[in-house]
Amino acid sequence: MCLHIFVNEWRSNPLNADCDISPSPPHIKLLIFAQTGIMVHMTDSSAGALALVNALIQNEKLISKLYANYASLFANDSDFWTKISSDETDHARWLDELFIKIKQEVVQIDENRLKLEALTNFTAYINEQIARAETGNITSIQALSVSMDMENSIIEQGVFKVYETDDAELQETFDRLRTATEAHFSNVKRHWLVARKSSE
Repeated sequence: MCLHIFVNEWRSNPLNADCDISPSPPHIKLLIFAQTGIMVHMTDSSAGALALVNALIQNEKLISKLYANYASLFANDSDFWTKISSDETDHARWLDELFIKIKQEVVQIDENRLKLEALTNFTAYINEQIARAETGNITSIQALSVSMDMENSIIEQGVFKVYETDDAELQETFDRLRTATEAHFSNVKRHWLVARKSSE
């Protein structure tokens, strides 16, 4: 499974040597968005941009669900996981607001800044981790490792990178998301270091 999100073009990574990102499929004009059930007819570029943001929204919601599962599993760290699960819900809400503005053509986003296939692969990975957590077949330090790797991947691959040509509202939203993700990574890493030291 490809864990890291690959931005713009394939980047080889020794940790993901078996990850293959196929060429982007042709753009479509009719999309049914799972979050709303609404069929939208629009230009290719608008549809692609909305599909991209929709994938980001779904991933944030799934990460929130994963962290909520960790909160239930690990009583000693329940407050920690509950807090960052709530943060991920906020991130999804910020993206929801951006989605509406893109749909209204108030904000524009280049659909080619991220690979939709890579985001979909990341969705599958998160779902695998949710299923794993639901079986209880994971330790506290393993959960922290999963979280740390996910948050770091988002940062390293520039998922919420801001460009000078971006609309002001897009820049503001992505800047908040990048800052929040960096804070999550630092916080999770601190907990991971403590857990690793305790296990020695």
